[in-house]
Amino acid sequence: MAIIKLSRRKRTAPREEVIDKISEFVKSQKNSFSFSKEKMTLSWIDGPSLEELYDAALAGSYWEIKAIVDLDSTTVEEGVIYANRSLSTIARAIAVVRFAGAKSRPLNVTDPKDQEFFTELLRESVYDGKWQMAELMAKYLVELTENPKTDELLAQKFIEVGYEKLWNRAFSEMS
Repeated sequence: MAIIKLSRRKRTAPREEVIDKISEFVKSQKNSFSFSKEKMTLSWIDGPSLEELYDAALAGSYWEIKAIVDLDSTTVEEGVIYANRSLSTIARAIAVVRFAGAKSRPLNVTDPKDQEFFTELLRESVYDGKWQMAELMAKYLVELTENPKTDELLAQKFIEVGYEKLWNRAFSEMS
C-alpha cells in the first residue's frame, strides 16, 4: 500500500501584516518610496533590489512580488505586491564600471552574454554606498558623457576615457 502525503496549501499572511512589514522596510531605507496600500504597489529609484525587499518584508508571508513598469494599470490581486524599481543614469553607469571591473574588459552592449551579466549587476542594490569606488568612477563617467540616456552611450564613453583614468580620478576623491 502506497501512502501519498499531500502538502497543505499555505495561507498568505494577512494584508495588514504585509503592509506593516513593507512600511517598516520603507522607513529603514535611504531611498524615497511610493507605496499605495490600496493597490499594493511600491515604486522607488535605485536602492534595494526586489530580492532584498522580499527577504526583508515578505519572506514567510507567502506573498509574491511582481515587477511591473506601469503601476497605474495594475489590478489588486490578493497575495501580490506590484513593484517598480527604476534606475538612475548614475546607477546604470555604476553597472558599466562594475562590469569592467568584474570582467577586466568594457561592456559590449550587443553581446547577449554581456547583456545578461550587466542585467544581473543592475538587479543588485545600487548607489547605496556599498561600491564607493565604482560610484565615484560612475559619477565622473556621467559627467564626461553628453546626454547619457542609454547604456550604449555610457559604455562607449567608458571605452573612450578608459578604466585607469576613471579609477585615478575616483581614487583622488575617496575619503
